[in-house]
Amino acid sequence: MWVYCQIVIRTSGGKSHIAYTKLLFEPFTKETGIKVTGIPSNVEPIAEIKTMVNTQTYHWNMACLGSRAIPILSQLGYLEPHELMNDHVVKNMIPQALSDYGVGKNVYSTVLAYRTDVFKGRSIPRTWEDFWNVGKFPGLRGLRQIPFDTLEEALMADGVEPSEVYSCADGINRAFRSLDKIKSHISIWWQNNPHAEHLLKTGEVHLIPAFTTSVISAMEAGAPVAFSWDQHIYAYDSWTILRGTPNADACREFIRFATHPERQARLIPYGIAPTQPAALEPSILKKNDIDPKYLKLLATYPDNLKKGLFNDGLYWMDKHSSMIERFNEWRLGQVGA
Repeated sequence: MWVYCQIVIRTSGGKSHIAYTKLLFEPFTKETGIKVTGIPSNVEPIAEIKTMVNTQTYHWNMACLGSRAIPILSQLGYLEPHELMNDHVVKNMIPQALSDYGVGKNVYSTVLAYRTDVFKGRSIPRTWEDFWNVGKFPGLRGLRQIPFDTLEEALMADGVEPSEVYSCADGINRAFRSLDKIKSHISIWWQNNPHAEHLLKTGEVHLIPAFTTSVISAMEAGAPVAFSWDQHIYAYDSWTILRGTPNADACREFIRFATHPERQARLIPYGIAPTQPAALEPSILKKNDIDPKYLKLLATYPDNLKKGLFNDGLYWMDKHSSMIERFNEWRLGQVGA
């Protein structure tokens, strides 16, 4: 029996935040008595986590983090080992989604989304080269206000094959040269899931790279939106625990709860791809009344996965800060990089 305590979890907001609150946070509280509060924040909260741990001022106890942030923060000592590698449920997930400091909760993906009302009767944009082709595919464009994924998109737009994105010669400089070509056509730089979803719903952009959860949410709200799986960029999001945080054992208990295949299966209709293979078993899908149509909206659906590029977080580990600085200078400058 737990003595009353609470944990606060950072999420990336949007549709996934709503899903986690409804299907994980509230049921966990009801079952254990441990109160869970989710707080949305901007993408890549590395600086915020460093400050919390350094000052021992924990606005969050846990954070949902992507596969770029975890190697950086764990190497620098800002994450707590979860100690669940041998847990009978946790150990069965996709190996790439499990490390000493992160337990995978979903496979997320960035796709090229577009307004179908704008492209009705016209050629449909499917690749990053199409996004860069403002002559053939005119329309208002938005890009993410962060270099990661954006630089990969720029290279593929410049003709680099997905399999060569992280190995091509002079790749970073080539990516910035590619970005120079599209910069003047970018009307909005988006920061987080709710922002991207809002832009699609309102029609403030006609083409935008966005997370599938944001795109699917806009579609379900009735917005005339569609997206392409061609050259999508996917990675793993994980549950992590901040180093030295109070109630770390309660955090571990939550991770065990959230990682169960049946609970991951219930998240599928929200476009959240499970890291537990068992979550996709027909018996579990049927038991939880999951319509098979939702499987085709997951990054891990075989036909979708084979079209994607895995975002290599380790590639960016020793370049993270310098790339953010260079990208921000480029974005705010008057001339290309």
